Amino acid sequence: MLLGSHSINMDSKGRIAIPTRVREQLNEMCGGRIVVTAHPREFCVIIYPQPYWDEILPKII
Repeated sequence: MLLGSHSINMDSKGRIAIPTRVREQLNEMCGGRIVVTAHPREFCVIIYPQPYWDEILPKII
């Protein structure tokens, strides 16, 4: 699991860039397969490795 906070900007097309170090770690953990979702109470996004998301999804629906 990765924990951290990064301030990043959205480009004119609404895209964000995942920081290189985080992207490399996600590639090692899950082959880059991720789920991006909005935080339910904060103005931010949360990035989950796909295998972790598959485990928690049944608990939150």
